[in-house]
Amino acid sequence: MGKHGCNSPFGISTKVSDGDTFSFGELTLPGTQVFARSNLSYAFVNIRPFLPGHSLVSPLRVVKRYRDMNAEELSDFSTLVQITAAALELKYGASASTIVIQDGEASGQTIPHVHAHIIPRLENDLKNPDSIYDELEKPTNRLWTSDEMAVAAQETRPFIERILTEQQLGCFTV
Repeated sequence: MGKHGCNSPFGISTKVSDGDTFSFGELTLPGTQVFARSNLSYAFVNIRPFLPGHSLVSPLRVVKRYRDMNAEELSDFSTLVQITAAALELKYGASASTIVIQDGEASGQTIPHVHAHIIPRLENDLKNPDSIYDELEKPTNRLWTSDEMAVAAQETRPFIERILTEQQLGCFTV
């Protein structure tokens, strides 16, 4: 049993030390920007969000393409994406999420490390819901500061905890 009272093989936690670092392609992210981690993946704040809550999930191992992840990583990654989407929907009062993986440079992937964009969606948040793909390509949104990212990560952690505790996503029943 995990600390949340569920049987989970993924070791999902919101406990991240400020001194922890995470590789994201060639970048190094401080633990302050990470709001959840599992045995093989982590969830973090996007430096250039274009809608409130726009976050990312990535495997801990630097893997360029989705097809290069092994079965254990895929399962762990997918579970953390599911939990992150549920937590962000709860936090932002959203009724849906857009989950996108740009797999390879030709798809628009700018960091050569697999990552899923998780974007909580509200009714009419964009004039055309499909324009989100154009928004992902635009470098016009303001870069967040490290402090803004740390605050957003800190504010998201309780929602991850609630999803783990109340909905027990990522848990197995026995």
